[in-house]
Amino acid sequence: MAERREAWACGAGCWMCCAINARVTALPAEVRAAWEILKDLPEETAPHPRACPALGADGLCRVYSARPAVCGRLGSTDVAACEAALARYDATGEVGPFMQSAASALDPWAFASLLGEAADEPRRQVDLVTCLRRLRAGAKMADALSAGRAAHLAANPGERNRLDPAPRGR
Repeated sequence: MAERREAWACGAGCWMCCAINARVTALPAEVRAAWEILKDLPEETAPHPRACPALGADGLCRVYSARPAVCGRLGSTDVAACEAALARYDATGEVGPFMQSAASALDPWAFASLLGEAADEPRRQVDLVTCLRRLRAGAKMADALSAGRAAHLAANPGERNRLDPAPRGR
């Protein structure tokens, strides 16, 4: 059951989702928009080693105005649950429930997907963290998006489509 945003415990400087959600699904256009901001900013040490490269040392998203829509629709009503989920993930790699979704009939993620398709870019989600890490390391956008797509498919193998390469080892 989704809680209303007013009940969320999240606020400026709350960053646990940015470390727990090591796999953030984004559209290529969202990666490009975030990178346009991040590429001109110096690297910072985030509050957690697994955190999204867009997270600043102060716990604030440095690409907030261009963050993927999915980042704005997730939250939590319980800070203790987030802390427990992060500790569990650090210890075991398992997350467990801790977030709520504010998705609605006018879900911004779904709307962004439609815009991507209208712009002749197939709805091929990528892993944002993988893309931004590759771009920070000097990769070209196409290579970063390919790596992000591969990471997304590894985590979500059922989403493969005819344009994706066949899985390795088969």
